[in-house]
Amino acid sequence: MGFKLHVNVSVFESYCSHLEREVSIGGGYHIERTIRCAEEIKSRQSKAQRIYNQIARILL
Repeated sequence: MGFKLHVNVSVFESYCSHLEREVSIGGGYHIERTIRCAEEIKSRQSKAQRIYNQIARILL
């Protein structure tokens, strides 16, 4: 079942909490919260690029 859904982080957290409440009644399911938002990914890429640039300057 492949589909994409675009929501912000707070909405995602809200959906996860709601799903966890629903399935807790039926027994022991756990919702994984391993989503990374685009801003988090960009931030990590930007940080990695800054580190790479610093190393390059040191080596020159």
